[in-house]
Amino acid sequence: MHITFIESSPSGAGEASFKYAKEQGYFITLLTKNHHLYSPEIISYANEIIICDTQDEQAIRDAVLSLNETHPIHGITTTSDLHVPQACFAARLLHLPSMSYDAANGVRHKHLMRQTLEETYSDVNPYFKVVDCYDDAVAFAEDKGFPFIAKLSNGNDSILVKLIHSVEDLSAYFQSFHQLKEQLSDYQLVDQVLLEEYLVGPEFSVESVQGIGTQRYLLGVTYKENQPNPDEGFAEVGVMFPFQGEYAKQLHEQVFRALDCLNIDCGVIHTECRVVNGQVKILEVNPRLIGDNFGSHAMPLALGYNPAHLVVDVAMNTFKSLPESLQRGTGWVAVTTQENGIFHCFDNLSELLEIQGVHHVVPRKLAGDPIDGVGNNGDILALVITQGENAEDAYRIAKNAAGQLKFSLR
Repeated sequence: MHITFIESSPSGAGEASFKYAKEQGYFITLLTKNHHLYSPEIISYANEIIICDTQDEQAIRDAVLSLNETHPIHGITTTSDLHVPQACFAARLLHLPSMSYDAANGVRHKHLMRQTLEETYSDVNPYFKVVDCYDDAVAFAEDKGFPFIAKLSNGNDSILVKLIHSVEDLSAYFQSFHQLKEQLSDYQLVDQVLLEEYLVGPEFSVESVQGIGTQRYLLGVTYKENQPNPDEGFAEVGVMFPFQGEYAKQLHEQVFRALDCLNIDCGVIHTECRVVNGQVKILEVNPRLIGDNFGSHAMPLALGYNPAHLVVDVAMNTFKSLPESLQRGTGWVAVTTQENGIFHCFDNLSELLEIQGVHHVVPRKLAGDPIDGVGNNGDILALVITQGENAEDAYRIAKNAAGQLKFSLR
């Protein structure tokens, strides 16, 4: 049996899904634009690596059709946030299990998701506007007032998600947007900026899985904490799972209805929400496993099985239903700093692993990396991942351990 990945997350879920595919005896092909981005573990699991422009549909078509002729493919997938539509395009090309390309593209591009929900299930939408230029953004501000959120329509990792308080903020945002487009010219950032109502309320995400022809299953609901000052960005600094308190049932039901409206009918899905005055509002629908090592390293501690494995099972059409859950809790806490400098080292990683309940301490920065506060998830120094009797217990352990991690800057 042959599984092909159209890019992958460079570690975390990528390593877990590749390892699992190898354990299943599958032949693994990686289509990538740059194999140097990947960890040695991922490269070691791949039986074949094909260099291909994975942003270009024609290049993907040619590579996949040629590969399938010589070595028939039985499943195509990805754990890369940026390449889900491409993987769906390739899978549908060969009539393999996948959501449709239009459905994947329609949530990967946040303005398309907003437009579809406005037509089919507007209750879960904040007010919003898609703008092509600064003048249109000013018109939105004059109509709705400040503050509001500006974000990239097809961005990720909270990059350039900003709280806008003034015309000056708006002008600075568009300058940053145009600079980023020049820096990432091969990434194909869309020209539109999405402006949205600033939602105040607790943040959650709903994790689900669905195979071809199966029902949609709830993996669980997470509760999230963002960094305290939204003016500095929206990096996630804490997550606990499974959340079973107030709103859990409502989140489950309303997110599942929204996924139906968006034609998301296959895959492992991560839907981010806030609850505002008792009403669920959807922030984003990500047609892939929850990232930052949470799906691959944290959730297995609560569930007893790894959701990264389900990514492979869905693609290979072997997923039928969920395994029995372990029914424990997990916590995930990001170590961050508001200091500026050059990262030097962690001083006591091994000591943290001796704390009862701590299962993983994942460094995110290397010696020599620049540190400039906390603006997005890419600014996290390290992750502390724990297991407890329940989500609250695990989160308490994680926060305590993260507070003990010592590091130095230069």
